[in-house]
Amino acid sequence: MNKSVLYGRWESLREDLSKSEAQNCLFRSFYSCQFGSTYISLDTIGNESLYILLSSSFVASKPHLPSLYGIEFEILLVCKLSKTDYFLKISLSKNCLAMSEVFEVFSIALVSKLYSFADTATAFEALCQTCKEYEDFFKENSKVALSLSEEQGLFGELYLINRLLECRPNFSIDSWTGPLKNKHDFIFENGNSIEVKTSLKQNRKIVSISNDTQLSTRKKEKLVLLLYILEINPSGTSIEDLISSIESKLSNFEKTIFKERLMEQGIIKEKIQFDRKFVVVDDCYYKVDDKFPKLDLSIIRSISDKIYDLKYKIDLDGVLELGSDVYEYLGI
Repeated sequence: MNKSVLYGRWESLREDLSKSEAQNCLFRSFYSCQFGSTYISLDTIGNESLYILLSSSFVASKPHLPSLYGIEFEILLVCKLSKTDYFLKISLSKNCLAMSEVFEVFSIALVSKLYSFADTATAFEALCQTCKEYEDFFKENSKVALSLSEEQGLFGELYLINRLLECRPNFSIDSWTGPLKNKHDFIFENGNSIEVKTSLKQNRKIVSISNDTQLSTRKKEKLVLLLYILEINPSGTSIEDLISSIESKLSNFEKTIFKERLMEQGIIKEKIQFDRKFVVVDDCYYKVDDKFPKLDLSIIRSISDKIYDLKYKIDLDGVLELGSDVYEYLGI
């Protein structure tokens, strides 16, 4: 099921409610599964719910409902939808109503899975699995702050995304692969990559390399190391500013991908307050080739295949910067 369509349903429902004089809530068909219809609803104060049709035999079996902090599950009749069928209502708990963006991503992830199921029982299994996948995003003790180094790193990646969206019309948010634990922060369709590093303003350009594959590439693939020199400045830009700017440039489908990638890193805008603001003092681009100062994975393995998880630092002072247009060099 196309996630862009599902995200668009939430968007259109909000627009409809803003124009409506409804006193209770609005319902919209979210997706017609093989076993029936799924609906979403929004009430007049913005509370969101997802309704999944249940078969009578499944309801009669008195299923054990999943448990997920922040989410409430209830089996009930919904007269506005049907006078005979029961639905599983999934909604945010009262103490988590600010988590609407996470709930929308959760609902889209769940409903997109229902596409392949023909009956309620297997769909219910998919629900339980999705709850396990998202429990870290809803739980009470999930991440509420970032360390300085985490915030710097995320700022650098988001700053580059914002720039790419402004100057490269064909840029796809799917190219942001760092949150997926890929070896490089950005991998483009042609296989070329960018690894982003940040450093607070200082006398030396030192970057930390966190593993033995971070600067490795296959033959014919090009890799650029981008270093942003930052300074903390109250008149600068926050991560929240960057997220808002990026979302304003994305389609509905791209917003879903973007939110999912943020959540992969435990970043939930409603839970984290970004107090620091940064200014980019300088940006430095380096072609990572045979002349670049790095540990070569093939040489390391020729010494011993027992060596792994290498961490080291590179002093980039005096290292030749990429002279050509970086985007032209990478072919993006």
